[in-house]
Amino acid sequence: MRARTVALAFVLVAAASLWGNGSLQASAVGVPPRIAIERAVAQRIGGNAAVTLASLDTTVAPLPGLVAVPDPAARSGQPVRFQLFAAGARVGSAVATVRVEARHARALRAIARDEVIALDAVTFVDGEIANVAFRHLPGQDEIAGLKARRDIAPGEALTDAVMVMPPLVRSGENVTVVVRIGKVEAQGAGIASGSGHLGDTIHVMQKGSRTALKARITGPAAVEVTP
Repeated sequence: MRARTVALAFVLVAAASLWGNGSLQASAVGVPPRIAIERAVAQRIGGNAAVTLASLDTTVAPLPGLVAVPDPAARSGQPVRFQLFAAGARVGSAVATVRVEARHARALRAIARDEVIALDAVTFVDGEIANVAFRHLPGQDEIAGLKARRDIAPGEALTDAVMVMPPLVRSGENVTVVVRIGKVEAQGAGIASGSGHLGDTIHVMQKGSRTALKARITGPAAVEVTP
């Protein structure tokens, strides 16, 4: 079922109500924590990233609509704590070591801080990326013209940790807000109360309202409300 576009005020009220009493579930089929974690990381990294768990420790059983939210400092190849939510309520946590394989850019030579990065200074490879934050991996069409945030060594992966990436959403910008509860989806207009990149969590508000909800950036001027 797909709900028609509605005013954001109705969307937010409905979402808060449904999350609060758990009256609507995503599916009758439970989502295992492993799948919820893999989905969460893949969504944040983007592209065609292949995400697998090298280890998992949790007591949470599969639940309909289970969603995982990683610690903000999480990195691949290291034990990471994830908070687990179902029907808008926290149901527990998990500690997992996540492996990430994806097509990504690496420096062909040393790149100096503040240097404008040219495509002939990078190469794209497929493989595992260790010790990388769960953030968007820029593609070839995004890298050219960016500046190095710091000195980059030959062979180093080019992520937003070493490059100055323009935000996809800027504070005060009008954004499209999507709310998904189970198979129901609704969208409306909102205002970003924070800037960020793909996968980052910011707050959004409706015009004329001081009520703010957490939302994950899903694209240029687009966000999705999160638990």
